[in-house]
Amino acid sequence: QRAVGEDHPDALRTLDVLAGVVRRARARLDEAESLYRQALEGRRRALGEDHPDTLATASSLALVLKDSGRVDEAIPLLEGAAEGLLEQNGERHPRTLVAMNDLAGLLLAAGRLDDAETLYRRTLEAQVAVLGKSHPDVFVSMNNLSSVLRRLGRLDEALQLVTEACDGQRATFGADHPNALSYAHNLALLLLDQSEFGRAEAVLRDVVARAEATMPAE
Repeated sequence: QRAVGEDHPDALRTLDVLAGVVRRARARLDEAESLYRQALEGRRRALGEDHPDTLATASSLALVLKDSGRVDEAIPLLEGAAEGLLEQNGERHPRTLVAMNDLAGLLLAAGRLDDAETLYRRTLEAQVAVLGKSHPDVFVSMNNLSSVLRRLGRLDEALQLVTEACDGQRATFGADHPNALSYAHNLALLLLDQSEFGRAEAVLRDVVARAEATMPAE
């Protein structure tokens, strides 16, 4: 950092990338947080609060705080980033949609189910408008919204959404795709919630068989 100055864009970009690498090694979240905070402070000084790079670093720091179990600290950071991206790019920009989806996940983790539902629905509607109903990001959002509805006890709505996500993922990427298996597992849980034990068992057996078949040989 010394050669170009601590607030030089290249130095700040290096800090941000390094923090991302460290974050992926889950045991080093404290180090990732420290690096992201350095990058965020530098970008705020050099670029301003509302620069896209500053907002991106704020979003990344929020996710580290979430991974560390500090959801209440993460929410304001990501709310600010999402609002900034919304103002700059509009609701249908990819960066805005990612921030909205991540924020909905934080609200869900905080137990703010109604707020999470509202934001997941908003994200899903924008994604469908931009990407179409057969895009993998749309299936992810359907599954996420289904999870919120399940926790709210609205099982019929949740079942319809996760079924659509599962069917779409299978039709587009195959039944053995990891996301297809994940959605099928969630489908089985909803079937169990509704006491449809036979259907749930059939779905779970299929998930287990496909997962075992795709595991690498030892």
